[in-house]
Amino acid sequence: MKRTILVSLIAIGIICFAGPLFATGQSATAEKVDIRVWMWGEVVAPGMNDWYDESAEMYEKSHPNVTVEPTEIPMEDLQQSWMAAVAAGDPPDVILMGRQEGIDASQAGDILPIDDFWSEEEVDTILPAAQRELGWEGHVWMVPEYMEAWGMVYNKKIFADVGLNKPPATWDELIGMSEKINRAGKVPLGIGWQDGYMSPWLFNTVAIQCLDGAADLHSAVLGEQHFTDPKHGDWWKIIEMMRDKGYINKDAASIGLGEGLDLFYTGDIAFGFIVQPVAAAYAAQMGDDTVGAMKTPLPAITGKVAGAIPITPMPLALANGPNPDVAADFLKLLLTKERVKALYERSGAMQASTLFDPGSAKSEADRQYAEWFLESTTFTYNWHYTPQIDADSYGIGQLLIVGEIDAREAAQQMDESAAKWRRENPDAVELYRKTALDWIKHAE
Repeated sequence: MKRTILVSLIAIGIICFAGPLFATGQSATAEKVDIRVWMWGEVVAPGMNDWYDESAEMYEKSHPNVTVEPTEIPMEDLQQSWMAAVAAGDPPDVILMGRQEGIDASQAGDILPIDDFWSEEEVDTILPAAQRELGWEGHVWMVPEYMEAWGMVYNKKIFADVGLNKPPATWDELIGMSEKINRAGKVPLGIGWQDGYMSPWLFNTVAIQCLDGAADLHSAVLGEQHFTDPKHGDWWKIIEMMRDKGYINKDAASIGLGEGLDLFYTGDIAFGFIVQPVAAAYAAQMGDDTVGAMKTPLPAITGKVAGAIPITPMPLALANGPNPDVAADFLKLLLTKERVKALYERSGAMQASTLFDPGSAKSEADRQYAEWFLESTTFTYNWHYTPQIDADSYGIGQLLIVGEIDAREAAQQMDESAAKWRRENPDAVELYRKTALDWIKHAE
């Protein structure tokens, strides 16, 4: 299987019909069909490329007239590449994109709902929380490629060396521990912010815990609440304090997210933000005696979401192209029980699927995250504001980490970004309001 691989950086971030081994249906036509799949995942889930190649070969074997070409594209290029391909009339058949991008694409007629091609039984193997994230206007539009459970890890050996025996439950506790860790010559928290991706990462792990639900975030985007309100803006003070006390690696502003994550491998970092596939990679290399899974500590202000593990079903959308029936059928293969199992075996990535077996977890950290994600009903924070606010947040976080702005100014700039989006996009505001109401309706 020949793959076209573009330069891959890092993905944030920021399944499942139990049918026969590979063939899920017959191609709609005997003519030659080329299916292109644009995605990312290898850096966050090493081994995913091999899983895609293997899946493509399996599908081609049972569908000799079909060629499947998976293509890895850097996160920062993916959306622009998609938009350019749509404008040129030559989009890929399957594309990885976020919820808000998917809503925009559905309104433009550029993607099709997956439940037009899958049976109700097939759709219902996707975990309910994932269906909710990937659905609007009465349809399930997208399919999880894999699942990212967001949390943190801690280094058990560092803890033992400084006399700590359990992970912190609150940020106040973490900050107290950090003084001991610093005195021992270790770095409390390792992060990289040069590329800006740390901003949505922290929104999804820290800021989300201050809210009662997605409706709070929707209200802030719409101007009914404000990003300067304490429950939306106070959490920035955590990063400001960690920065000022020297509890973050000194080169945080000059390295990217991926490099920041990799600092944990050195053994000199006590805490790291992770998604589950990264935790799996840590455990495989460093061992259960070193890597401990933990929920993100609670901030000073907490809402009903506090303590939950956000689950992001990284979504594949079906393009409104020449062969959506064949592309949808290939997606069925990816989400069979055998392929769900194979993805975890190849890459350590779990699926947001009823077909994933938590008992197959390879490490203590994975067993803990499997338990947490099966319990989760919460939302993905950075999928519920707009792409424009998302882009602005990158720079806001970078300014905070280098000390050019403080926590109060960071919150103010977020609020100004939302206000600017509302002024410049009145039609998009009404669509956002509509989908926000739809979310609430389905939450009841």
